[in-house]
Amino acid sequence: SDPCLSPRHRQIVHSGGRMLTDGPHHLLIITGDHDTQSFSQDPESHFGKLVRVQTATGHAQILASGFRNPQGMARDQYGNLWGTDHGPRGGDELNLLVPGNNYGWPIVSYGIDDRGYTNLPEGQENRVGGHDGFTAPAFSWIQSIGISNIIMNDDQEFQLWGYDLMVASLTGSRNAGHSSFRVRRAGTEIRYAERNELGFRIRDSTQMPDGRIALLGDGGMVYFMSRDQSYCDHAPDGHVYKTDCGP
Repeated sequence: SDPCLSPRHRQIVHSGGRMLTDGPHHLLIITGDHDTQSFSQDPESHFGKLVRVQTATGHAQILASGFRNPQGMARDQYGNLWGTDHGPRGGDELNLLVPGNNYGWPIVSYGIDDRGYTNLPEGQENRVGGHDGFTAPAFSWIQSIGISNIIMNDDQEFQLWGYDLMVASLTGSRNAGHSSFRVRRAGTEIRYAERNELGFRIRDSTQMPDGRIALLGDGGMVYFMSRDQSYCDHAPDGHVYKTDCGP
């Protein structure tokens, strides 16, 4: 990375990130800003950025900037790239990631600092609560949900959820967390987010080959979301949930 941070770097927060293959020869990496208040808008820094790395040479190209603490990245069925950014209080973001865009952190945010005051640069305090001049998130959670990973449902186990995005969350029920949110889209426009409360903090998520959704909780516990058998038992013949019910 540039700059190369020492293991003794004092800031260990905002150090989230995610990797995603981009064809056979490239890797996408999205990185946090390590609470520096400067890296995300520094065009020479790889932190707070979406970076495309050529795997054979290690050459890194910055594609997008202005991120705080990214937690997830996924492509939908149309090839659109989506990412989650763990924002400040009231500023968790679902972003449509587009090369060349600047998503604004720390100059703009829908939230305020977790410690209860705005932490925008001096002279920029009046820009809290908006995204003027920068790319706004496709969707924000206010109150914050402690956003974590994002995946796309592949339509195998949960047919009525189509190819919806599934966004995991960490914070407690007081902030509508401990949940998996089903995000319905129309193209790249978000229509709604349905909360499915699960009762535990979700650190990571992925979809199994059989369509079940695996969720990693605190303490290393792994949980699985699957279709309720009652849908198979009671759905009328020909209904979408009557298919692939198994024995």
